Amino acid sequence: MDYNGKVLKDNSGKKHTIYGDCFASGGEGEIYKLSGENGYVAKIYYPKYRTDERHNKLKAMLLTDYNKLPECAWPVSVLYDDSGFCGFIMRSMTGYIGLIDFYVYDNRSKYTWAQYVTVAMNIAAVVSSLHELGHVVGDLNPNNILVDTKSCKVAFVDTDSYHIRSKQGTLYPCVVATPEFSAPELQGVDFQKLEKNKSVFNTNTDNFSLAILIFRICE
Repeated sequence: MDYNGKVLKDNSGKKHTIYGDCFASGGEGEIYKLSGENGYVAKIYYPKYRTDERHNKLKAMLLTDYNKLPECAWPVSVLYDDSGFCGFIMRSMTGYIGLIDFYVYDNRSKYTWAQYVTVAMNIAAVVSSLHELGHVVGDLNPNNILVDTKSCKVAFVDTDSYHIRSKQGTLYPCVVATPEFSAPELQGVDFQKLEKNKSVFNTNTDNFSLAILIFRICE
C-alpha cells in the first residue's frame, strides 16, 4: 500500500497526514508514522480486513480511555480514507525489545534475577488492569509483549486482536490462540467455526496464559 503523504480523517473529523513509507507490517496491515505527531503511529489495514466487524470493534474499544492503559498500544482514534474505514491511531512503542528476546536462554547472562521478576510483575499488573476495565486479552503470548530492559517496563501490542465486549453486550471475539500458552479447554478449538457470541476466552484463560509466561520468564 502506498500511503505516504495521504491525509486521513479520524472519528472526530481531525486530519492526520501519513509520513514516509511503512516501517513495520503484519498479516493484516502496515504501520506508518504520522507527520508532526511524535509518540503516535497509524495502523492501516489491508483492504480485505476493513470489515464492519473490525470497525465496530475499534469503536467499542474507544469507549475505554486509552490513558487508563498506558502500557498498551490501545486505539486512540479510528481512521478513514476516501473509501471509508481504513485503520486506527495508537501509541508508538519505541525503545523496547521482544519479550522472547528478553528471556531466551542465550540472553540470560545479560540481565539480573530482579529484572526478570520485575518484568513478570509488570506484565501481571497490565493484565489485571485490562481485566478491571472489563477486557480479556485472549491470545496472551510473548509475541505481543515488549520489554524496556533498562526500566523493566512492558508494552502490550496488537490490542486490536483482544476479546472485547461492548457496553451494549456485543462480543467482538479474539479468534486466534497460541497452543503452548492456551488453557486446556482451548486446545483444539476451531475459533473460526464458533458461534459469533460464544465467549471461549475469559479472565481465567488469560490467567492460565499469564502463569506460563511468568514461568518462562523466571525459570
